[in-house]
Amino acid sequence: MTETDSRKHSDLFGLMLLLLGVLVVFYLMRPPVLMFLHYTLGISRPQVDTGQPRPDSALISPPPVTQIKPPPVPSSLSAPQTPPRWTTPIAGSPDMADLNTGIFTLTNKERTGRQLGELAEDPKLAEIATRHSKDMVDRDYHAHVSPDGEGPAQRVAMLHRTLFGLTRENVALSSSTPIPTPELASQFNTRWMNSLGHRRNILFGENTHLGVGCWDGPDTHRQPNRIRKCTQLLSQVYAYAETPIPEEVTAGASLSLRLIAGPGQPLPTTIVQTDLRTDQAVTKGKPGRLTNRGGFAEGRLELVGPPGLYGLSIHMPPDSTGRFFVIPGPYVQVRQ
Repeated sequence: MTETDSRKHSDLFGLMLLLLGVLVVFYLMRPPVLMFLHYTLGISRPQVDTGQPRPDSALISPPPVTQIKPPPVPSSLSAPQTPPRWTTPIAGSPDMADLNTGIFTLTNKERTGRQLGELAEDPKLAEIATRHSKDMVDRDYHAHVSPDGEGPAQRVAMLHRTLFGLTRENVALSSSTPIPTPELASQFNTRWMNSLGHRRNILFGENTHLGVGCWDGPDTHRQPNRIRKCTQLLSQVYAYAETPIPEEVTAGASLSLRLIAGPGQPLPTTIVQTDLRTDQAVTKGKPGRLTNRGGFAEGRLELVGPPGLYGLSIHMPPDSTGRFFVIPGPYVQVRQ
């Protein structure tokens, strides 16, 4: 090999090393650059995940990361109303409280036995789960979606006034003569773990919180049996509002918000008013930019009309791939 050929090979090798170095620097710098663009300049392309169940879906599966069309808003929610069923206190029998505790404990044992994190208890999720179980017993149906068309994500959005996150739900029933509560809790747990979709919900690694609610009553189809219906609400929490968000506001009202990050999550950067029919931000309203102050995301959001039911959603900062998510939160009724 001549001296000229050797120099050419050396130059080519040096050029390849330079290109490799540029690629490594680009890969390492991409996330902080995207964070700067998102936080400082507001430049980003959202990918929407509503957390809403499809009307024809029996099981709530881990959410996709692509934009999906939300289900129609049920007529029971679209008309202005404040029905008593949203506000009436609810409490189950002592036996059902023990059953709830037994199921909660067994669910966490299934997770910790597979090196998954324990789910934290959320009393409001438990209350919403209990309401759904009671509704299924009272109205003699067994489904994720009620006869009014309300699914688990919609129930959480109506009743949980502080949570921003994604919802998964398991339901099951048991009809028998009285049996010991620990045995009954084990039966529910075994049934869910032996069902692929329910098992997936329980063992989904990103879940952070759990609420369990059971209800019992006479089984009119198999007397003298008692029927118990149980609901698990599993949530992947992205943020909590420090104080409950009001159920109703007047058009033009400005909400002052202070959000706490969910477990392992960064603080959200923006909060928006969402049209539930299209799952898009209301364009004539200004997004509420959130500022990190002392570990809280603080800001204000002006809610606009026309009158109707709207959702509140938060924008999370971009991940390492450049995507960021729009996470659903409580519903708000806007009045004239």
